[in-house]
Amino acid sequence: MKIIYGSRFEKNFRLLSHAEQKMVLEQLDLFVTDYKNAAPDDHALKERMSIYRAFSIHDDLRVVYRIVNAECIKLVDVGPHSKVYKR
Repeated sequence: MKIIYGSRFEKNFRLLSHAEQKMVLEQLDLFVTDYKNAAPDDHALKERMSIYRAFSIHDDLRVVYRIVNAECIKLVDVGPHSKVYKR
């Protein structure tokens, strides 16, 4: 699975604590290996964000992404629930 890192994801990833960055990277490693089973809380978003999906890293840390094709995803954003869904 190929991952494209969007500019918003890269910017907000740098704002996370070192511990949060580590958790995100660990979850992404699992996600790349088997994205259909890696994130049990993976879900499609609704309304104006319906082209995206998201999964949780921990209680309030989310990763928003878009499936480009069967072999590629684009990471769109990462951060607390209140920020990533504010688009």
